[in-house]
Amino acid sequence: MTVRDAVAIVGVGTTEFGRLYRDRTTYRSAYSLGAQAFTAALEDAGLERDDIDGLICARLPNYTRVADMIGLRRPSYCLSIDGAGRMSAVAVQLAIGAIQSGMARAVALVYGNNGRSAGASYGGEGGGGPTAHYDTAYGMTSPGAYVAMMYQRYRELYSVPDLALAPLAINNRTHAMRNENAVMRAPLTVEDYTNSRFIAHP
Repeated sequence: MTVRDAVAIVGVGTTEFGRLYRDRTTYRSAYSLGAQAFTAALEDAGLERDDIDGLICARLPNYTRVADMIGLRRPSYCLSIDGAGRMSAVAVQLAIGAIQSGMARAVALVYGNNGRSAGASYGGEGGGGPTAHYDTAYGMTSPGAYVAMMYQRYRELYSVPDLALAPLAINNRTHAMRNENAVMRAPLTVEDYTNSRFIAHP
């Protein structure tokens, strides 16, 4: 059975993350943010809560709590997965598999991250997982550090010029500004890009 014409993403929802980012005074839980995004996605899809019979949570370890918060009474398929960046695509694949196998008809993918409220700083302070001690010893404390190392190798192999990534960053900002929820609202110039600090370097 192929995925084409058999499975579709029918609704998308987010919080007002730009507004929430600017408000540093109010604490929000990752679970409440995920629930808000779910409600928006449900409305976007034109579905009722009882239409959802599958639930995959990312960065929200207790799927029972999520199901209770969003009003899913009898989901037939539930799973909690890691919140790392690559897991968004993995969550979609898992949902497709659940639908194709007949375990669920409509799966909600719910992600919640309250890093701003929790005061999290990403990188520089170590991380979790079984290799954390080794990673931290070599400065590999964020995804950016690993990507920087891989990109440095790529530059050396192919003689990539210093500003090769500038058009990508500028393009990303240009498109992000079209979203009314965007945090960064000012255009990014090559000069801005050149003068900005490194997140990770070599």
